[in-house]
Amino acid sequence: MAALATAVSDFVRAAREGRCELSPPALDWSRYAVDLLAGALVTDDETFPTWAESAAGAFATATETFARAVVSGRPTAPAPLGSLPGTVSGASRGPGG
Repeated sequence: MAALATAVSDFVRAAREGRCELSPPALDWSRYAVDLLAGALVTDDETFPTWAESAAGAFATATETFARAVVSGRPTAPAPLGSLPGTVSGASRGPGG
């Protein structure tokens, strides 16, 4: 979770400094990242570990996408991601999917 939050923060900073484009795909990924992070809100002490394990791949993909975007100046076109249990919005696919 911390790695994704840091990657999003780095991307927003780069966009504010004009080093990245805040394009529609970037906004989609930003919404998706917030949804992923907010998924922790619907857990408790017992369900958090299972939720975190099930969302680990999505967290890694989103973190990598934001990290690449900072380096390249724009996010890559997102590929559909698998179902994410425990998200707040109930989105079952990644941005663009």
